[in-house]
Amino acid sequence: MAARQQKPRRNPDPAPHRVNQTPLQLEQAARYLALALAVARPMFPSEDADSGSGLVVVGLWGLVALLWSAAQVSRGEIRFVFRWLDVLPGALLGFVLISTFLAETKRPAINMASEWTGLVLSFFLVRQLFRDMASIRAVVIAMLSLAFALAVYGEYQAFWGFYELRNRFASDSAKVLEEAGIAPGSPQAELFKNRLNSHEPFATFALANSLAGFLIAWIPIGLAWLIQNLLQSSTQQSPPKSLPRPGPRFRSVLLGIGVAETLAILICLILTQSRTAYIGLLVQFVLLALIFGSQVVVHLRERVSRPMLWGAIAVVAVVTVGVIGYAVRLEKMDIRLLTQAARSFEFRWQYWQATGNLIRDQIWLGTGPGNFRGHYLKYKIAESSEEIIDPHNLLLEVTATSGVIAGLAMFSMLVASIFSMFRSKPIEREDETVIVDRFALVMVGLGGICLAAVLSSMSLLLYLGLALVWMFAAAVFAGLVPKPWLTPRIFGCAAVGMVVHLMGAGGIGMPGVAQSLWLMLALGLNASELDRTPRVIGGRIFSHGLMAGMAVSVIGFVVFILRPVSGAGAALEQGRQLMRSGDLAGAEAQLGCAAEIDSLWAEPWLELARIHYEHWRRGSGFAAEKYFGQAERDLVHAGRLAPSELEPDRFLASLYEARAGRDASYWLKASEAYRRCVMRYPTSASLRAKFAETLWEAGQTEPAAKETRRALELDAQTPHLDKKLDARNRELLERRLKGA
Repeated sequence: MAARQQKPRRNPDPAPHRVNQTPLQLEQAARYLALALAVARPMFPSEDADSGSGLVVVGLWGLVALLWSAAQVSRGEIRFVFRWLDVLPGALLGFVLISTFLAETKRPAINMASEWTGLVLSFFLVRQLFRDMASIRAVVIAMLSLAFALAVYGEYQAFWGFYELRNRFASDSAKVLEEAGIAPGSPQAELFKNRLNSHEPFATFALANSLAGFLIAWIPIGLAWLIQNLLQSSTQQSPPKSLPRPGPRFRSVLLGIGVAETLAILICLILTQSRTAYIGLLVQFVLLALIFGSQVVVHLRERVSRPMLWGAIAVVAVVTVGVIGYAVRLEKMDIRLLTQAARSFEFRWQYWQATGNLIRDQIWLGTGPGNFRGHYLKYKIAESSEEIIDPHNLLLEVTATSGVIAGLAMFSMLVASIFSMFRSKPIEREDETVIVDRFALVMVGLGGICLAAVLSSMSLLLYLGLALVWMFAAAVFAGLVPKPWLTPRIFGCAAVGMVVHLMGAGGIGMPGVAQSLWLMLALGLNASELDRTPRVIGGRIFSHGLMAGMAVSVIGFVVFILRPVSGAGAALEQGRQLMRSGDLAGAEAQLGCAAEIDSLWAEPWLELARIHYEHWRRGSGFAAEKYFGQAERDLVHAGRLAPSELEPDRFLASLYEARAGRDASYWLKASEAYRRCVMRYPTSASLRAKFAETLWEAGQTEPAAKETRRALELDAQTPHLDKKLDARNRELLERRLKGA
């Protein structure tokens, strides 16, 4: 029998080509997390970044990188944007890591190198993820709204904020510090005290200069928003299709609120009394005038009557002068802002001279990140005022900590990026789709604020208020988006002003400040390359290799850096709380745990030495001697972990001084410890005086007389009262010298 013939099956209609949505979804998740991190970072202090306070944010940037890498794996190829100047941040990071490997004090170097890695990684990821004008707008609206929220908080601080808290701190400082989650005697406690006594606003930063550095990055963006809305109303340009189209009356209301918000940011910047920020702002005004001047003049002639124009100018001038006048009356600002300008520059010149000498001796690899202060004391000029943590100059800081090639890489990156922005013409397509919509923008922004609240020791009520103000500002800025707005030149203008400020105030190592500069550079380059086609590296082996490399790096960071630093920090804080409550045994156990968790950190050993010193001071006999030996060993070990720091030897010298009251043979050991202190800080009159005193007690008459003369010379040289010897010590030294 013939085989049964089957009817041919009817092929279904060919399905339309389906786009793999997984890479897009992963990249969108990465965008959301990146934007939340950008919002979170300026909302808690970063001046203590070398202690590891922001390492969680660094780890989350690693998670963003993992999401982006997973998108490439799902796509089966690597798509990325790249220009020759993208090599420069990588070169900078390479030299930062090399200098970290060779740094004397490892823990702050590793922590700061991690922060540098996070900043460079954020630059790379923003370059990859925010490639269209809609997503760039979302980032800018979020950060501009944050600038307004922090400006409002800063103005509240300047006029009303801390009167009651200052009074409470004066009566019971320990209780106030405990409520704030700050250990008495810690660097954070000193920062808190300085903030309370300051006349300038600082918002969520530790210093007014840091707040000024953040605000100056976003003021030109707000001014461009106002100018472009004004010009758009004259040319009747329609907003992008994906954005709302408010009516004329509602538009006028939004524009008026936007004027008030931008003015609030400007007034807060003025209240910081940051002279370098004033100079940077002036440069930004000049650049904005060059960009928009002719268009604004034409618009004013055609659309605005002279009485209306002069009326608007008068209102803005009256509000600004009124606020500043009120601040002067309350002694929040004074004439010293002008009269002390030359003195301020003189201080910076002294910092830069000393830093130049440091660079000369550490020219190729620098001191290592986080190690600047310990090395700077060796070069500090006697007339200089502070034991600074950075040289108040972004290029000098990078060069001093990571070497001259790193400094050249930073300089080249800034010049090349800003030049590229100013030479680019604006490109904005009408058919842009919103990648981060309004609801997502609000949710992501609130997520960033919640993250900052978790990482900060400030009150939750404060962050609730900041969230409400942020949402209000975001609604205004997102409700009236001009087109074009974010041209490359606007980003270049903002970057130039910030660089000018950082050249005189420093802060490139403070992530809460520096992040805005890295964001500005990445977004500005993206805005100038909207039509650039991404490069493609085909083959799953490369995308899987990228994913594996990112995963190993992130896991390694969490296991070997984040876990020990966070674990030791928590144990240290618990130990300090037990010390304050009088439970020395429990505190010793917690501090020992901290020292075991993080074997590179000197701080637990210093705290253990304080406990053992207290046991020795209170005790007697063999048990007391045991505690003295433990305190001595603790300090010697801390000195090995932090050889560039002054504190271990200064504490050890004080320990020997206390022991010398019972055993005179310890005067010689005390003098040796003070000798090491003087080698690290040769221009300190007080350390020289201590060194001389221990030499006198040890019977070393000739070197004691020499050190006494030098101490008195340094005391006469310094004009700063806090660096001078007190009258009693000066009189004692003079009497010793006369007797000799």
